[in-house]
Amino acid sequence: MEKRKEKIKDGETEIKKIPLGIKIIAVIYYIATVFYLGIALISFFKSGLISKIPDFATIITPRISILFGITFLLLSILSFFIARGLFKFQKWARIVLIIFSVVNIIGGIFSIIEGNLTSSINLVFNLVIASYLLFNKKVKSAFSN
Repeated sequence: MEKRKEKIKDGETEIKKIPLGIKIIAVIYYIATVFYLGIALISFFKSGLISKIPDFATIITPRISILFGITFLLLSILSFFIARGLFKFQKWARIVLIIFSVVNIIGGIFSIIEGNLTSSINLVFNLVIASYLLFNKKVKSAFSN
């Protein structure tokens, strides 16, 4: 799984290696896929569990639980395809991930301004991902055609 992409160039075969950072990000997104899928399944089949959480007890209805499940199912599918796209050097996966990271950076800044200092962890995580995908030469090379 170390080498992924073959490219024919002037009669030679060039094999691109997956940068370690891309592997790590892709694995994180695969883990997120399982997490989101678990939340979706709980929302669909065990909505009573969610309504027992004190902060959610008054707002979670069966319809909201289904909507919650659909949202997390879609996030699960999206996370899977992003991870797969990263492993296959798909440009769209890199671009989508950069956009998500930038949106999360902006959201993290607003959360910190509002006093939620735990958002700083999310902010740093997304800053690292965005800057790695935008500025690392190996990453740029791996995703170029």
